[in-house]
Amino acid sequence: MFITGLPFHQKSIDAAKAFLLEAIENLSKKGVNIREIKKQTQATEDKISTLDKKYEELLETRENLMILYKLEKEKRLEANQNGDNIREREED
Repeated sequence: MFITGLPFHQKSIDAAKAFLLEAIENLSKKGVNIREIKKQTQATEDKISTLDKKYEELLETRENLMILYKLEKEKRLEANQNGDNIREREED
C-alpha cells in the first residue's frame, strides 16, 4: 500500500513545485522581488527570536529582583524591630 501510493505523492509534490515556480515567475514579472522578501522574512524571524530570548532573560531578572527585594525588606524590618527594642530598653 505504501509503495503504490508513493508515485501519487511524488506527482503531487512535483505539481506543487511547478505551481510555486510559476507563482514566483508571475510575481517577478510584476516586479515583486521574492529573494528580498525571503531576506526580510528571515531578518524579522531572527529579530523575533532575539527579542524572545531577551524577554525570557527579563522575566528571570524580574523574579530575581523580587526575591532580592523581599530579602532586603525583611532585613530592614528586622533592623527596625531591633532598633525599637533598644529604644524600649533605654526608656525602661
